[in-house]
Amino acid sequence: IFLLMVIIWDMGSLLLQVGLLVVDDAGLINWAVSLIELGFAGSSVALYSLTTVTIGVHNHRFRAMTFASLLLIIFYRLFLITSTTPRIIVDIDNLSAYQLQPLFVPFYLLFGCATLFWLWQSRRKIRSSGLKAGIIIFLLGQSLIFVNPTLVVASFTTSTSFFGVLMVSVAIIQQEIM
Repeated sequence: IFLLMVIIWDMGSLLLQVGLLVVDDAGLINWAVSLIELGFAGSSVALYSLTTVTIGVHNHRFRAMTFASLLLIIFYRLFLITSTTPRIIVDIDNLSAYQLQPLFVPFYLLFGCATLFWLWQSRRKIRSSGLKAGIIIFLLGQSLIFVNPTLVVASFTTSTSFFGVLMVSVAIIQQEIM
């Protein structure tokens, strides 16, 4: 589920670049930003879930609650996609005047800080240093978006996060092989 949410985020980033640089279509840009927000929020929850499952702080109720939370996020984001007015103003000089939704930052802080807390508390349980580094790099890449929200257009923040995802994926595959 974590990789699925990251793929949705990546597809939104790609569509945003295409919409801004090639097509110049406001509808495509709004759709892309909605996919970015859906993937961003979903990957935050999924990374928290992945971290807690990896360290062994989970049970069947927790898994059901995590899937319910992800479904709630997906339905909420789909509701916002279909019911709101466009949030992007296309401007040739500025490329984008993007504003984060009010609950976006506290939502990220809740799951990001909780992920870091569990990672720090159980740092000895996770044998792979690549997994720990990948999680930290992913969270760092996500937090760079809050420095300047117009960085959503720039690929630096997504590239940093996707490098962390690559490290997490390689570490998980390496653990499964050994």
